[in-house]
Amino acid sequence: MCIVKNTKKSQKGRIGITLNTSWWEPISDDPVDVSFADRMLEFHFGWFAAPIYFGDYPAIMKDHLTTRLPSFTSEEKSLLKGSSDFLGINHYTTTYTGYSTITRQLKNALTVMRVRPAGMNGGKMVMNMIRNQFHYFKDLEGIIVISDENGVTDMGWPIAPWGIRKLLEYTQKKYSPAGGIYLFENGMAVNEPSVKDAATDTRRINYMHDYLAEIHKAMQNGADLRGYFYWSFLDNFEWACGYSKRFGLVHVDYRTQQRTPKASAHWYSQVMATNGFVKQSVSGKRVVAGEEFVGLLEKRGELDWLKNCRDDEKVVVSHHGHGLSSHRMIVVLVLVLSLLCYTMLLS
Repeated sequence: MCIVKNTKKSQKGRIGITLNTSWWEPISDDPVDVSFADRMLEFHFGWFAAPIYFGDYPAIMKDHLTTRLPSFTSEEKSLLKGSSDFLGINHYTTTYTGYSTITRQLKNALTVMRVRPAGMNGGKMVMNMIRNQFHYFKDLEGIIVISDENGVTDMGWPIAPWGIRKLLEYTQKKYSPAGGIYLFENGMAVNEPSVKDAATDTRRINYMHDYLAEIHKAMQNGADLRGYFYWSFLDNFEWACGYSKRFGLVHVDYRTQQRTPKASAHWYSQVMATNGFVKQSVSGKRVVAGEEFVGLLEKRGELDWLKNCRDDEKVVVSHHGHGLSSHRMIVVLVLVLSLLCYTMLLS
C-alpha cells in the first residue's frame, strides 16, 4: 500500500478493482421477490464493492451469515474504504430471481433444457442449478430463473440489454465511484462452426448495438461511464469450454492460426471511428440490425472472399457432451423434483 501511495503521484497511474456481475431482476413486483433481487445483488456485487466504498460488508450479508462472515478491524476498514481509483465491471447477462418454489424450480428446469446451447449437457446444467441450493445459494434462499424472452447466447446466458442500463444506474447511485465506471468485459458467444458463419455474425452485431444503446441511455441518466471494452478481440480458450465457444470480433482458425475479421469487427470499427452507430452513406438511414450491415458489406463486395472459403473447420476442444435424449430428459426432471422435495425436508 505504501509503495502504491508513493509512486502513484510520480507515475500518474491508477489502480482499481474489476467485479463480474449480472443484473438481478425480480421475477415479479411482489415485495418479497424484489427483496430477493436486492439480496442477490448484495451477495454477488456488494460482497466486494461495499467494503471498498463503505468499509464493510453489506448489512444483509452480515445479518444472514453472522459469524461465518469475517469481520474487519477499524484499521482494515480505513485501508479498504476508497482504495480503488475506479470501479470496473464485467457484465454479460441479466438473471431473474425471486422466492424459490417448486413450481418455479420445475418451470426453470424446463427452460434450461429447452434453451441450452448445442453441445452443452442440459442435465448437467440442471443438476448444477439444484446443487447450488445446498451451499452458497442456500444462504440467498432464492431461485435463479433463466429467461429466453430475447434469446440466449451460445453460453446459455439470456440476452437482456436493458439489464446493463439498470446495473450502471444502480452502481452510480449506490457507489458513485470517484474515478468513474469502466465496462471491461461485455460480449456474446455465438455458435460459429465455420469461418463462413463467423464472417456474417449478425447476432453479435445486434447484441452489441442493443447493449451500447442501453449504455448510452445510462450515461444520459447520470452514469459516469468512462470506458467500454468488448470481449473479446479474438476467439480464445474460454475457460472450461475450451475452444468450443467463440466471443471474438476476429475469427481464429485453431489449426492454421489464421485470423479473419468478422462482420462485427467491421461494424464496431465504424462505431468507434464515428463515435456513433453506423449509417448508410447514400440514404443516411440508420443501420440498426446486423442483417442490414452484412447486406452493405455484400453490396460493397467485401464478402466475396467467402465464395472460395472452406467451411469444414472442426472444433478442436470441447468439454461438453451432446445433451440428453427425450427419455433421459424425463428422468432428469423426475430427479429434479425428488431433489426439490428433499430440499424442502431439509429446510
